[in-house]
Amino acid sequence: MKEAIINFLETPGTALLVVGAAVALYALFIILFTGTKKD
Repeated sequence: MKEAIINFLETPGTALLVVGAAVALYALFIILFTGTKKD
């Protein structure tokens, strides 16, 4: 199981998907946070 996960994470395409998802969630969080907290 561990080897399958490692192979999965070492795939360039998968890494890009994970990073892309993380960036998208981070951007969404910032948009929501700044949108609800207007100064």
